[in-house]
Amino acid sequence: MSQKPAVSATRLVLPLVLVTLLAMLAFAAAAQAGDKDVIESITRDDVQELLEDEGYSVSVDEDGDLLWKLEGYNTWMFLAKDGESLQFYAPFGDGNATLKKVNTWNQTRRYSRSYLDDEGDPRLELDLDMAGGVTVARIKDFFLTCRVSFTAWTAEVVQ
Repeated sequence: MSQKPAVSATRLVLPLVLVTLLAMLAFAAAAQAGDKDVIESITRDDVQELLEDEGYSVSVDEDGDLLWKLEGYNTWMFLAKDGESLQFYAPFGDGNATLKKVNTWNQTRRYSRSYLDDEGDPRLELDLDMAGGVTVARIKDFFLTCRVSFTAWTAEVVQ
């Protein structure tokens, strides 16, 4: 009587490992494709979801605007009515901001602007124009630019 050859564990596990790896690659490719999708307008809920996906603390304030907590401070992400632009806004009610510091910031920085409001309090703003379309990855990069700018601005202008 002939015996069947023993099936090795490797022969059983190898297809499972290959299927798992292929599924992981497909998932990673799908996630990356989402970042490459071009969008021309965005909703408040979309922005909130993207910010949260990036690990940021964000909520909707009483006016319906997105309140983004950065380093313990309140900042806002405003959305144009047509959904084609975003504005990051960071007000500061106290600190040591001077016109000279604000001017130095504006002369040496790109992608943002700072100013003193009517009461002399510093403000930081950054805009993202989405007319014609931008990728999700570009929007996420805008969030990073806002965070990095805010951190530098509070150290250089406000403190």
